[in-house]
Amino acid sequence: MLLMGTLLAALPLKKSFNFMMVVMCMYGLVQEGTAIMFPILVSHYMDKSEESIAMGCLNFYGGLLMLSMAPMIGYFRDNTGSYNGVFHILGGLVALMGIIWQLEPLILKFQKKQTLKRSNYVIVTRL
Repeated sequence: MLLMGTLLAALPLKKSFNFMMVVMCMYGLVQEGTAIMFPILVSHYMDKSEESIAMGCLNFYGGLLMLSMAPMIGYFRDNTGSYNGVFHILGGLVALMGIIWQLEPLILKFQKKQTLKRSNYVIVTRL
């Protein structure tokens, strides 16, 4: 996702056709790779009985986000006269999500360590 965000943010930097085609081909490959991973990630993190609901919610929220795209694109085009800001903002958001996703193993390790600390306490009460 970090690469996808970088490619998206870099798209308006050059105006040449060849640069745009290379970036779009790379973006398409990376984006499809992440789209293939969604069902695998859902099955990894969710129980079997919750997978269909999780996939439905994933697609529903993706649809809601897509509804916000048209007003944002119109706002940038009307106020700045260019679509470049949209590419930079969306690329930055996707890259930020990629960075957060890279931190996920560290967060899980920290949570396991905290759970172990809590489970090692012995509570002594007096009668």
